Amino acid sequence: MIYRNHQGIHFTEQGKQVLLIAHNIMKEKENLMNINFDHKKISLKISIGNGDYALSPLYRMLNDQTVQDEVQITIINCSVEEALEKTYQHVIDVAYFIIPRSMENQVRDFALSHHLLIRCLKDICCQINVRENHPLLDNFSKERLWNYPFVDFINQRPNAYDTYQQYINPHKIIEVDHHSLRSKIVSETNAYSIGVPMSHQMKESLHIVGVPTPELIMQIYEIRRESDKDNVLLNQYYQMIEQELFKL
Repeated sequence: MIYRNHQGIHFTEQGKQVLLIAHNIMKEKENLMNINFDHKKISLKISIGNGDYALSPLYRMLNDQTVQDEVQITIINCSVEEALEKTYQHVIDVAYFIIPRSMENQVRDFALSHHLLIRCLKDICCQINVRENHPLLDNFSKERLWNYPFVDFINQRPNAYDTYQQYINPHKIIEVDHHSLRSKIVSETNAYSIGVPMSHQMKESLHIVGVPTPELIMQIYEIRRESDKDNVLLNQYYQMIEQELFKL
């Protein structure tokens, strides 16, 4: 294991191997002592529609997780009809979406007939989103929206913007598949969008201004299966979204 000479005590080759094994054992012991035996599993398949309100809770959940926690998250952006179908078919666990009041009965009828739990989180006044120093802000009028590109979602339902649909130029449409890309385009160009108010942090970071549209009231909904009524993770997520919406 060791040998001695005039220079001192030294490990033999076998001794070096034993020392390495001992170091590894101590390292494994240290790792075991640091394990959090109360680790969580964050497993979530979610559809998030228009608005960053439903992403903020996700950021909080990920920031709170420990290195031992399991994380399996799928995020998609479905239309309302797709979200209802995919929730019913167990493709996703929960969906958040925004609809005009005119769609409320249609959505509730589907939920009732397919054993889905539906909850309205908030009625909210939409906004026209433009970048800071946009020409529209000099002398704003709804009619002038016609002159600028409108950023919309792919496969958006017809007349989704109710009375404001008449001000959207059908020959100036940019379609995207996620709201973060939509916001980025609005922040960098003269294009505009219509949606629920952004968080203060989001508007500041993107330098976007929101012009209220009191004629356009939308409803924010959560949909999940009735069997998941008491799901702890989904209930936590719902409560965090309520807190986010309270700030708007």
